[in-house]
Amino acid sequence: MTTTIKIHETMETIEGFTFQEGFASWTNVDGTKCATSGRNQEGYLFVYHLIAGKWAGDWWLGYDKVCEAIKTYLSTKSIDLAIAKAERICLELDDDLFISSEEIKFTNVVAGKKCCNGGEYGFYTIYTPAIFPGVYKVRTETTCDISRCGTDPECFEALSTSKYKMLRKESDRIEAEGSKY
Repeated sequence: MTTTIKIHETMETIEGFTFQEGFASWTNVDGTKCATSGRNQEGYLFVYHLIAGKWAGDWWLGYDKVCEAIKTYLSTKSIDLAIAKAERICLELDDDLFISSEEIKFTNVVAGKKCCNGGEYGFYTIYTPAIFPGVYKVRTETTCDISRCGTDPECFEALSTSKYKMLRKESDRIEAEGSKY
């Protein structure tokens, strides 16, 4: 299927294809040169392939290893940036890191009566402690069981005490107002 997968760390152009940071390239065992941004849908990956000196793109089934390599690269980069930010908060910004061993949940939208698959969805941001004190894996959730639409991909973030207080205050205000549906 694929040989070695390269994740591009900087923008570069190779054989007429411009790779952005986080794009992947590889050569299939049949010699076809391939590239992707990682865009995938229902198990299909959008792959550009070089044929007779021209790049063409279409949806290919599989290629989970390529998607996993891109996800690993982006996740590692995200946590490295979050740790650097955590150190900066303490050293330069004269703020403390908010450190918790428990998951922290903030309300973004209060769910209505039809909160599960009825359109009156609740939205939440969840901070889960990561490997470095004050750094959290951040994800958003919805009460919709059908689709995660309206939620963001996971990332890592350093959380200062002042930002925690601001997020908590806003979450409490939203919950006090109740559902807008």
